[in-house]
Amino acid sequence: MSRPQVLPFAKQFFVNPKEVGSLIPSSRRLAEVMLSGIDFGNTNIIVEYGPGTGAFTCALLDRLPLKTLYFGVESNKGFQDHLKARFPTITIIPDYAENIFKYIDQKHAEKADLVISGLPFSLMAWDTIKITLNETYRLLRNEGEFRTFIYNHSFYFPKCKKLITELRNQYKIVKIHQIFKNFPPAKIIVCTK
Repeated sequence: MSRPQVLPFAKQFFVNPKEVGSLIPSSRRLAEVMLSGIDFGNTNIIVEYGPGTGAFTCALLDRLPLKTLYFGVESNKGFQDHLKARFPTITIIPDYAENIFKYIDQKHAEKADLVISGLPFSLMAWDTIKITLNETYRLLRNEGEFRTFIYNHSFYFPKCKKLITELRNQYKIVKIHQIFKNFPPAKIIVCTK
């Protein structure tokens, strides 16, 4: 992670810690593992929830074919401004992830191939999580993937355990990968519809 991304991220954390969820942005290593194994040549629409300062966004944009549409869904105004300055050509939707259909349905009949999430599920209200998960499932094409992560220290919290159960009930395949080369260490969850 580069120093220019840490300061804006930390600032937003202190303004609203429950919305941001971490003092520092995700590491380059976490982004690499989150995106490993994806066939970007066959993607038409990718949605990223909670891009923050762009840790996953940067890694995504390095891999995206020109034909692929990218939508970043970011509710935090400070992060929206940062992303627009850092990546002036991408589409940032200034809203919450649970409202994704207000934007995608209006413009695109096609479903998303991939949804990447940096949302702090362990800090969100369960009703919001449930709506977000249902809308994400509805947004994805068959065989599409939803990828997210949970920090190790919160993985076994009741809400996170409930989240994993919900994902296993929705998706055909749910795989969990451990990554220690991130601070804090995290578990990556890959769900295939």
